[in-house]
Amino acid sequence: MTQSTANILIVDDDAKSLLAMDALLAGPGRNIVTARSGADALRELMGREFAVILLDVRMPEMDGFETAALIRQREQLRHVPIIFLSAVDTLDSDVYRGVASGAVDYLFKPVVPEVVKAKVAAFVDLVHMNERIKQQALEQSEARFRIAIEASPNAMIMVGKDGRIVLTNAHAERLFGYPREELLEQSVDVLVPERFRGKHADFRAGFFFSPKSRPMGAGLDLFCMRKDGSEVSVEIGLNPIQINDVNFVLVSIIDITNRKRTEEALRESEQKLRKQAQELEEQLIASGRLVSFGELSASMAHEFNNPLGIILGFAQGLLADMDASDPSYRPLQIISEETKRCEKMVRDLLEFGRPKSTDFILIDVQETISKTLEMISTRLYKQDIEAVKEIAPELSRIYADPQQLQQVLVNLSLNAVDAMPSGGKLTLRAEQNSSGQMILKVADTGFGIDADTLPKIFQPFFTARKWRGMGLGLPICERIVKSHGGRIEVESQPGQGTTFTIHLPLNQHHPEKKPANKNFLNLTPSG
Repeated sequence: MTQSTANILIVDDDAKSLLAMDALLAGPGRNIVTARSGADALRELMGREFAVILLDVRMPEMDGFETAALIRQREQLRHVPIIFLSAVDTLDSDVYRGVASGAVDYLFKPVVPEVVKAKVAAFVDLVHMNERIKQQALEQSEARFRIAIEASPNAMIMVGKDGRIVLTNAHAERLFGYPREELLEQSVDVLVPERFRGKHADFRAGFFFSPKSRPMGAGLDLFCMRKDGSEVSVEIGLNPIQINDVNFVLVSIIDITNRKRTEEALRESEQKLRKQAQELEEQLIASGRLVSFGELSASMAHEFNNPLGIILGFAQGLLADMDASDPSYRPLQIISEETKRCEKMVRDLLEFGRPKSTDFILIDVQETISKTLEMISTRLYKQDIEAVKEIAPELSRIYADPQQLQQVLVNLSLNAVDAMPSGGKLTLRAEQNSSGQMILKVADTGFGIDADTLPKIFQPFFTARKWRGMGLGLPICERIVKSHGGRIEVESQPGQGTTFTIHLPLNQHHPEKKPANKNFLNLTPSG
């Protein structure tokens, strides 16, 4: 154990006396401090603790008695031993006055060296003994503290105001992958991921400015970094500690990686259940709509088909008596064709719950696209929409149901026209890829579809524009494309436009007819 140092203050206005007393009392474990006046003595007493004060009585300006009285007025100096030194002609009244002012002894000059040394040694030994007791108590307390830290079930580190680690335990070694001797005296920043170090330094400075305990569960979920550079989720608790008037923070650390994984799994499960519940609710709503729709369509089928039959009859009658060169011939022909398409759409709606098989024939995709643009040419003209046809050279013919494929392209094109009420550009593109697929694209420069709506557009009866249709157009398109062995995709940017892409197989032989999809109306969400 290192011996402590005892401070001895000698106050005398005579320099020779100070020098002599310094030489007499100097020794190991002692620090001699001299003062030439009472004022100097008071200044020295403000800066440190003293084992004993040797105070000369006869001094100019402020004598020993006055100096002693001022010393005793200060609470922290009230119990410091004072030994008065005085000339041999001192009166008895002066001795009484010295004792009354708080002196523990009164010696006459010239002093007897052995007496002075013995008296001072007693007070110095007392200081050393007190320091040893304090040191032993501190060491015992520190030992108990270290044992408690080591026995803690958590990783523990103690950090100083400068950020240095001064104490740690075995759990911290295992958690962070550092040997204890390597972790001690390191900056705590080695345990903080680099992206958080700036915030951590500010937080540490704030904590030491206003120390306050932060127990586990107070919301301090953080990331720490191991020696190998990997990160670990932790929860920490903070406790301010003061040792020998030096402030530290004791940090308790728990690895919560498994807890985080469990919480994340629970969140994902909750989200999945919520999504399934929402989908089920949408299925039930759609199922109710389907029942209502079926009842309505069955009762109105006759009303729709009668006027369509009349229109078709008159159109075909006029065509039969008209020469093909007549200017009205082509418009009447389009009326006839569109009326037939309307009849087919009514049948499709009526049989929505029981889709028919697809009738494949070998068709020319370029011809189908041209016919699509011709059928919607009036709408394009009225809305000032530029129609662009991009056909790759030497396209193969494909097996498809011409009416159904035409229905898909017309439906997508009319949707695109609706998305460009102030004009724009409609592009129909056809090409083949190296994977043996025919790629058809319908692209517009309209107002686009927002990210929340986009995943729902193929759901039966869903429509973003409540005042238009029943939300069956795109589901029918998807059903038709699937019945052709293909798939349909959509990309959209609000304010920039939408592109529908159809992937169809390039079949070398006539495919077998596919039976109706009996499960289509189970309303299982697509995709």
